Amino acid sequence: MSGMRRNTIVMLFGLLMAILSALPGCSRVDELGLESSLYRQSPYGKWKLQGYGSKGSQLKQLALGKNPNAFTLTLHADGTFNGISSVNEIRGTYSCDLKHHNISFSQIDTENNRRASETREGNLYLDRLVKVYKYEYKASADQLYLYYSNTEYLLFLKLPDK
Repeated sequence: MSGMRRNTIVMLFGLLMAILSALPGCSRVDELGLESSLYRQSPYGKWKLQGYGSKGSQLKQLALGKNPNAFTLTLHADGTFNGISSVNEIRGTYSCDLKHHNISFSQIDTENNRRASETREGNLYLDRLVKVYKYEYKASADQLYLYYSNTEYLLFLKLPDK
C-alpha cells in the first residue's frame, strides 16, 4: 500500500510541476498587470473637445457650431489619430509614452489640406493640438487633459464606443 501511495504522490507532484511550468512566471504576470493598468490609463479612444482651460482658472467653453461631430479626436493605439476640426477631417500620427504621460502630435493633416476653410475656433484648436506635449486622464470623469503649456490645456470628454 505504501508503494502505491508513493506512486500516487510522485504522479501528483509531476502533474503539479507540469501545470506550474506551463503558467507564466510572476514577473510576467506583473508585467501584464502593469501594462493592463497603463492601458486603462491611456488616452486611447474617441474624445470630444469641451473647451480650453488653465490651471487655477475657469474652463473656457467653445462655441462648437452646429456639427455634433466637430472637434472630435480619436486616438488609436497604433499611433494614428483621426477626427474632425471645426469643418475638416483631420488625421495623422502621434507618439505617446504611457508611463510618463507624454504625448505629441508629429503630423496633423486636414482633408485635402483645406486649412484655409477652418473657422477661427478650428484654427485655434489645430494650433494648440500641435503644441501638446503631455496628457492627464481622469478616469472617474472620463476626462482627458492635453497640455500645450505648463498650465494650459485642451479638455476632452470621452465619447461612448459604438
